[in-house]
Amino acid sequence: MRVLAWGLLLALSIALPAQASLSKQFKKQKIETANKLLQAKVPANGVKLEEEPDYIFMEFDVKANDAVYCELYSDGIDNAASQQAIVEAIIQDGLNSTAEDSKLQSDVRRIAMEKDRIVMETLWLFTQGKDSEQLLRMSTATIQLASGAGFVCWNASSLSPDLFSELVSALASSAKVNVASAKPFYRDVVTFELQGRVVGYGENVLTRDDEDDIRVLSNMSMLMTIQPGLITTSDSQKIEWSSPNGDLINTYSVESENGNITSELSFEPGEGDTDWKVSGELQGKKVELEVNSVATVKSDVELLRAQYA
Repeated sequence: MRVLAWGLLLALSIALPAQASLSKQFKKQKIETANKLLQAKVPANGVKLEEEPDYIFMEFDVKANDAVYCELYSDGIDNAASQQAIVEAIIQDGLNSTAEDSKLQSDVRRIAMEKDRIVMETLWLFTQGKDSEQLLRMSTATIQLASGAGFVCWNASSLSPDLFSELVSALASSAKVNVASAKPFYRDVVTFELQGRVVGYGENVLTRDDEDDIRVLSNMSMLMTIQPGLITTSDSQKIEWSSPNGDLINTYSVESENGNITSELSFEPGEGDTDWKVSGELQGKKVELEVNSVATVKSDVELLRAQYA
């Protein structure tokens, strides 16, 4: 894993000449969508927008015949799978991805906080032939907001990874997304590593509703190259509600591997005082069962309180 990752970074750095920062080349473009969903300021030569009620498409002109594209989904994204899907779509659209000697590699370049937003940025290299001829190099990134909304951005041309990072950071730090959500009173973020390389992250976001019930939003995303040509992604989200004292009310969780949902389950009280009902799908099969728990089922809120007691 380490050799593959550094090999990818080295190949990209050798291929790209130094480029002046976007802030030195361009003034900041003010973005304000007609539907009031998004406001932001990003250094670029120009910007084109396409709007739908819960979705924004952005094209940032950054140099001659080059652009960075971003999408905003107000209801959220799968951070790892969405990046992989964009890369694979571009390869399938314009390159021969079925050749036996074609290989796609990825490396998570950085996971960083921009204000209260999580940026997950990845480098990609698609090669073909015995001499590993470089046919495509790309930068992709996702921006995760505490509200659950998310951006995915990409560039498949000659823009350097550093300039791509600059634009993504500007968007992440300046974006105001008009999505109804409570202000978090607690948030934690952890990164996952494999052989010294960052491969993903997890977060917990805690908010309260008008009745002081606590909502825990837990996200996890991982993306890694197992070997050249074999990339795996995993994304999961869990929403848990508990009472102010920490008693579990219900949970909903969904998990996916390589963009395919592997489980989607809800956990809620059954008929008896100690009964719980599990329903949904697991590995493509429907699940419907009752669980009698002699011991009290612990919520994430109770576990966090015990951890920091």
